[in-house]
Amino acid sequence: MKDIFKSYLFNKRYLVGSDNNNTDKEYIAYSLAKLFAIKPIGDLKLLSLDMLEIAKAAMGFDIPKPFYLGFPESVKSLSQNELLFDQIIHYIKTYGFNDFSEPGHSVFEAPLVRKAFNEHITIREFKLIDEKRAYNVLLEIVDNLISSSRPLNNLDFDLVSSFITEYSYIPTNIKSKNTTIRLLLSLRDFRLLKFIELSDVIKLVENLNYFNYNNKSLKRLNLKNQDRIFIARVIDYFFINNRANIEMCFSKKRVWCGLLHHIHYKPINDDAHLFIASIRDKGNISPYHYINSYIEAKDIKKATDFIVDKLGNGSLIRYLSYLVSRATTKEEIDYIINSISATSTIPLIQLIMYYSSSSYEGRIFTFNKFNMLKRHYENKEEARRRKTKLGEETLNELRASLILKLKETLKNRLSTVYIDESFKNIAIPYNEATTMAGEMVLPKGSRIKLPDSKKLRAFTYWERVDDIDLACFILDKDNHKHEISWRTFSTMNNLGITFSGDQTSGYKGGSEYFDIDLKLIKENFPNSQYIIFTNNVYSENTFNNCLCRAGYMLRDNVDSGDVFEPKTVKSAFTINAESSFAYLFSIDLASNEFIWLNMAIDSYNNIAGFDNMSFLRKYINSTKVLNMYDLFSFMATKLVNEANKATLIVSDSIEGDNVIHSYDIDKMLKLIE
Repeated sequence: MKDIFKSYLFNKRYLVGSDNNNTDKEYIAYSLAKLFAIKPIGDLKLLSLDMLEIAKAAMGFDIPKPFYLGFPESVKSLSQNELLFDQIIHYIKTYGFNDFSEPGHSVFEAPLVRKAFNEHITIREFKLIDEKRAYNVLLEIVDNLISSSRPLNNLDFDLVSSFITEYSYIPTNIKSKNTTIRLLLSLRDFRLLKFIELSDVIKLVENLNYFNYNNKSLKRLNLKNQDRIFIARVIDYFFINNRANIEMCFSKKRVWCGLLHHIHYKPINDDAHLFIASIRDKGNISPYHYINSYIEAKDIKKATDFIVDKLGNGSLIRYLSYLVSRATTKEEIDYIINSISATSTIPLIQLIMYYSSSSYEGRIFTFNKFNMLKRHYENKEEARRRKTKLGEETLNELRASLILKLKETLKNRLSTVYIDESFKNIAIPYNEATTMAGEMVLPKGSRIKLPDSKKLRAFTYWERVDDIDLACFILDKDNHKHEISWRTFSTMNNLGITFSGDQTSGYKGGSEYFDIDLKLIKENFPNSQYIIFTNNVYSENTFNNCLCRAGYMLRDNVDSGDVFEPKTVKSAFTINAESSFAYLFSIDLASNEFIWLNMAIDSYNNIAGFDNMSFLRKYINSTKVLNMYDLFSFMATKLVNEANKATLIVSDSIEGDNVIHSYDIDKMLKLIE
């Protein structure tokens, strides 16, 4: 079985092996426990040496040393001038003399003998399964992923694509057009065309243009001949199979005209001839023209019906604010809400989250493009010209109506359910396309209580690029921030966050760390609210062109053992986006909770600190609006207080076939949708 499948299942707490007598089973079991605090459960005959390699890659092993070898104790003992001179000397060698040959280290820190690592570690249980069982588990995961209407993150997509190729798997249904289009570009299998429409060809070309040509503009197409032929054959498919809805293409007539000209498209039949004539005819108008005409005539119900009949439920949701802002009675608002399809669970959740945002008046728009998060902050002129304005009373009514609609949609989907209270802190995975995947990665916005006795160490390590920077920002209630990074740490040392130093010559392997003292931070920054962690590629490159991983550890004694102790790693994930900037996680200083952010940003900024972080609050506060405990409660016919009385168990402390864990994102999405 391919490593991609074994690695993916490792993140789900599975170890894949085969019954053989060629390896020392006791040695493997001992090494997994000693190095990674992993206890294999099941048939120990399945243990194999490659499990150690999978664990090393996932949890981190033999990680490069940081700039300060004695971090954190040695850093705390250095003066501001010593820290600053260390930086200057290192920068002169690297950026001054262009010598990046070896990782740099401090010239001022005193030699340090580390204490032996000896502290209590929570053991993680991993199920041992053979390849036959692994195939069935993967098949269920792949079916769950392609049954979701949500775009997949890069690792999930790679899993689905590899599974289809390796096992000649033919999907019977793919709900997300985004997933279908990416698979089409990856596999060039025309059987997948049954899951999209002719109007989706523009999105197909847009993705082809970006992923294959690194070009975001459809106005500057320069496709190779083989890709022109491919697109022409895709268009032909819809006319040959009598599936061409020409009217839906009219909203992008200019783009269609440019594309057809660029690929030198020759119509394959009479319908294709009609299509070309219709696209070039200025008289044919988009369906959206009719919507606006009904709205101008103040016939909200007719506009709503037209959207549902012609464009579908997704368009109704996109038009919701516009329609509601034009409604004059509660009856009209109720009519619009009741027209939303009962199967639209995720869009309903998105709307509830959107209308619950405290920044609605100064709106912040976030959306995914090419698996990276884009943001737009509404300026004063845009706010002045905005035609869609909803008052607080209308917003409250909308939220209440949408939540009621969501409850009705999810009602009685499950029978008897036991839900652990901790799932009140697990976010709903409705927007995970921009996330990075790895061991124990939770949905964006999920919270984990930090034990008072533990100390948090954030980390990043990398290869094949010289300089990656880990940074953190203390954010107050007014969005003012205190930066702690390579630019400021000489003056910010010993204020509650200790930095391992700026490693700028890590092509062969570099690492950076932050140790967090929550009590000291609160004392030094009394108005602080959150700590935000970021990662950026300072070298002129992007994450997908190097190897970069990030995560966090929980330690009893930060000065004992190695700087990087794999057994203390609570989560580690790969950053592989085609950008140079990512948000990692946050800490809520009021509640002492770790919050997952985990998002790749569509940005080529190579220095952190210039970003407006106010948009993060909607993710940080998402579980306060809706969470997975709420959704499972809505779905349950009956909630029970004892797990052994439930047909479905939602918990991280129980194992079994009828159990859903906080990291089982594919299972949660399958049930929700």
